[in-house]
Formats: sequence, C-alpha cells, structure tokens
Amino acid sequence: MNFGEQERRRPELSIASLIDIVFLLLVFFMLAGSFLNLEALDLAAPGTATSSAGGGESDSLVIRLHDDGAVTFGNVVVEPDEIRERVEQARAEDADLNVVVVAPSQEAVQRLITVVDDIRLAGVDAIAIAVRDEP
Repeated sequence: MNFGEQERRRPELSIASLIDIVFLLLVFFMLAGSFLNLEALDLAAPGTATSSAGGGESDSLVIRLHDDGAVTFGNVVVEPDEIRERVEQARAEDADLNVVVVAPSQEAVQRLITVVDDIRLAGVDAIAIAVRDEP
C-alpha cells in the first residue's frame, strides 16, 4: 500500500453553463424592454418654430391662460372648471379637434398641466402648447 503523496487533480471550472445563462438573460431583457409602452406628450421647447401644414391656429381651438388666472376659451372668458365640458362639446362637433394652449412664460406649471389633463380627459389627443414672451 502506497500511502505516500497522491497526485491531486485541480477541479476544472466549466463556464459553458454561465455563458448560456448570460445569453438567456440578454434575450429576456431585450424582449422585456420591447414591451414597454412609454407614452409622453410631444412638446416643443419655447422659442422653436413648429407650424403645421395649415400654417397657424385657424383650424384649432385656442385656450389662453392669463397672468391674472383668467382663462379664455376662443374669445370667451370661462372658469377653469368649465374647460373640460367645453372641449367635449367642441369635440362632439369636430372629431379631429386640435387644441392650442397659450400660456405666459411665467405661468405656473401646475395650472398648465391641469388644463392639459382636462383636455386629454375630454378625449382630445392633438394638443399643442405655445408660450407668450410678452409680460
């Protein structure tokens, strides 16, 4: 019996299974990333020129926000609570209604977002935001 030194074998480390797992994770994240549905408003930065084929606001409904808190719907002064109802009425007449919200440059963002939310809840998806530079 030879109880002397025995030759020790170093264990072999196979990375083939590790490579398979990495590729499976890569495929998983590629597929999971393609199912994300990110929805955002397309907004142009103030001061950039964006004009439609119509060339202006002639075929759009214009809602103006003023510094003193007043809101004009077309040429009529309305309460902020009436915006959604009026947009729904206008959308009933024109299914492809475009709305332009004109706000002063110092306008509170929350009020602008509230108006845009009311317009979206009324069913209008074509919303543009314009910024006045006048004080």
